[in-house]
Amino acid sequence: MVEDTDNSDHKARHDPLRRRFYLLTVRCEDAAAMAAKGQATDIGSEAVGDLTNQLQATGQEMIIIADAISAIAHEWC
Repeated sequence: MVEDTDNSDHKARHDPLRRRFYLLTVRCEDAAAMAAKGQATDIGSEAVGDLTNQLQATGQEMIIIADAISAIAHEWC
């Protein structure tokens, strides 16, 4: 019974970290899709500008999420 409680506590404690890793994964996938669009041979300069802005914003979001992951991980140590 103690093991179940320990496992449950670990899962509850890990959940905020897991959720942020999920968010980071989603943002990475979004960035990959944007990068793939940028590889198109027929992409116009306006679309390149839009993609660049979107990638920069996504990169900033990824930094924020990574900082949150780091802060949570440091609480565990």
